[in-house]
Amino acid sequence: MNAAMMNNPIEDLPFTVRIVKSLEDLQKVAALRYRAYARHVPEFANQLTTAEAADIDPNTLVLLVESKNSTTAGGG
Repeated sequence: MNAAMMNNPIEDLPFTVRIVKSLEDLQKVAALRYRAYARHVPEFANQLTTAEAADIDPNTLVLLVESKNSTTAGGG
């Protein structure tokens, strides 16, 4: 371990971040996206209930954040 790492404590975060690799993961991302926008822009959120075209583009990397305690998308 180098000196810089020794001076910066490592913290265990309550969530994980991983690359979406399945349709189920992509559905979780769409649901999270919907919930995030539904509070503030409900009209727009209604367009986010399913995956977007860019989500399945081979040049796109979609990440999923999940709570370690409940596997709830969004870390909550």
